[in-house]
Amino acid sequence: MKHKDKDNPIPAFIPMALSSEDAARALGVSPKTLANWRCAGRGPAYVHIGDSPRSPVLYLMEDLEDWLRSRRRCVGGE
Repeated sequence: MKHKDKDNPIPAFIPMALSSEDAARALGVSPKTLANWRCAGRGPAYVHIGDSPRSPVLYLMEDLEDWLRSRRRCVGGE
């Protein structure tokens, strides 16, 4: 059952997600860098849609935010 808010056309049960290209843009890296990180087991968590290695990849906003927080460094050693 899809529930849509009048002001938000995205179904309420689908978390916000970005394509690889949009996620790369949001992180300030190239899509190729993001793909390299995936292959190396680095970078933010992602969702692989489908069974084929060529199936689309999506990045949940929550995962991008969590990954960015994990990369946070404090100045002055604190």
